[in-house]
Amino acid sequence: MNPATLRHLSLALKKSDRQIAEIYGLSRSTIGHRRKRWGITKPKTLGRLSEELVLKKLTELGRNPIDMNAQNLASEFDIQLENGLRIEVKGSNYCPKLKRYTFSFSNPPRSENKLSKKRISIKGNRTYKSLPKHCDYVVLVGHHGKQIEYWVVPAYAIPIKNTLQLYSNNPIHKYKNNWNALKELSVCSI
Repeated sequence: MNPATLRHLSLALKKSDRQIAEIYGLSRSTIGHRRKRWGITKPKTLGRLSEELVLKKLTELGRNPIDMNAQNLASEFDIQLENGLRIEVKGSNYCPKLKRYTFSFSNPPRSENKLSKKRISIKGNRTYKSLPKHCDYVVLVGHHGKQIEYWVVPAYAIPIKNTLQLYSNNPIHKYKNNWNALKELSVCSI
């Protein structure tokens, strides 16, 4: 593999490091190291793009959000507010065929997450981050073309399962643009 091939697979074909590694029989970290050595930037993931949109929105609302992933990629949550509230951000593209968003909350076995009081095993050997133990709120970011939708949901209101299907009559819709909830004290510290 040469730099031009890696650039094409990554940027033009939007292949992940894991997918490229599988094609060449290499490890994901090897692909990451080559990308860094050859100056090939990794495209932003939907998750990172969603985090940046929430950071921007919170700043526009006069808040002082801290980007926890900029400080430590292993952070248990994505954003912290000045009042101590911890926020997890999840993004999803709208599926016109199914007329819904699908937000993923579990990780496959290949993620090799260790089980703990905060991370449990669910159906299919997937792991699930026990949201109320990790964060106070989850901000769901729906990408529908150029339109962005937000749901600010208390962590305890997210069901424990692989995915959350957000369609027009889902009870989670009551949390749409629920930004005022973030003015409260940390729900976990009460």
